[in-house]
Amino acid sequence: MIFDKNQLRAILVDEEQVADYEADLIIERLEKVDHPHLQQCLDQWLQNRIVLDATLENIMEKKKRNFCSALLTLSVFMDHQEKMEEILSVPTIKRKKHPFGRGG
Repeated sequence: MIFDKNQLRAILVDEEQVADYEADLIIERLEKVDHPHLQQCLDQWLQNRIVLDATLENIMEKKKRNFCSALLTLSVFMDHQEKMEEILSVPTIKRKKHPFGRGG
């Protein structure tokens, strides 16, 4: 994908409250995504934080992911829509944090 890394990093860190190291990992992974539709979605989101794709919105809502994580998830399943539908049909379990910081 083609995008302004500094702009994306600033959005992730400042607006999405993503840790610096996570922002770097997300950027590194997004650079490897090569799909015109996802590029268009990223361009739009970078411009005004609007999500163009209903499946992305679904992933964000049902799997509690931020936009970039949802985009990366969708990129894995672009050619396997039936698998994406299967994954989205499974409820997400939100676990409580362990009192000593362990676990999910």
